Amino acid sequence: MILEVFLKSVGELQSDEKRDGSGKWYARDLVFEANDNTLYRDTFVVRYTGEKAIEPALEVGKLYQAEISFSTRNYGERTFQDMWLRNLVAVDAPNAEEDKPF
Repeated sequence: MILEVFLKSVGELQSDEKRDGSGKWYARDLVFEANDNTLYRDTFVVRYTGEKAIEPALEVGKLYQAEISFSTRNYGERTFQDMWLRNLVAVDAPNAEEDKPF
């Protein structure tokens, strides 16, 4: 799914050793707000993984086009939704003064 979103916050870097012993994994949680021109915009968390998560070149409050993938996982009797960031591109909005994030 591709959405226009405002970046609200960038979480702390998380890392650990990969289970297969091939090095470390890196991840951050990013909080986005949908740019859908509604009064109560959707806000959601997306997982940002890989080497780019170490020092992301991201700007809070900036408008981006995000490609997000969804998956589910089960734990016990519950099902959880996971959202992963596949691609993120800054958007130069022609009416940037009118697009007010959060």
